[in-house]
Order: sequence, then structure tokens, then C-alpha cells
Amino acid sequence: MRTLIRDAQVFDGSGEAAPLGSVLVDQDRIAAVAYGDDALAGVAADRVIDAAGKTLMPGMVEADAHSRRSPAHLIGQC
Repeated sequence: MRTLIRDAQVFDGSGEAAPLGSVLVDQDRIAAVAYGDDALAGVAADRVIDAAGKTLMPGMVEADAHSRRSPAHLIGQC
């Protein structure tokens, strides 16, 4: 299944203002990110989401994890 999310402010984490754009998701993967008013306009999709006025952060992953265990448990295991 292909989902097209259109006309969102696409936040990419660069620190610049989020430009208007669209994101195509194919199955569970980001297939394309394009910027501009007509971004990905000719792409066939099973589902189209109008994201006008919304912000989209494609591909963001929670990489800031904290362990509840102390590294001391690793002593003697190396």
C-alpha cells in the first residue's frame, strides 16, 4: 500500500524553516520526500492524506535512550 502525505511543512532537523512538501510511504518505508507546492503530484497512491497546516517529521527515530542499569553490571563480563 502506498500512502501520499501532501502539503505538510516537512521538518528535517536541519535547523532551517520547514518547507512545504510531500512524503510518499510505500508499505512501511519512506519512498520519497519532495518539496514545493506540487511535490509528488503525479504519483499514484492508494491513500492520500491532506496535511495542509500540519508539520511532518519523516524518519525521526527515538535515538536518545537511557538505561536504568548502571554500567557496573558489565564489570567482569568482558
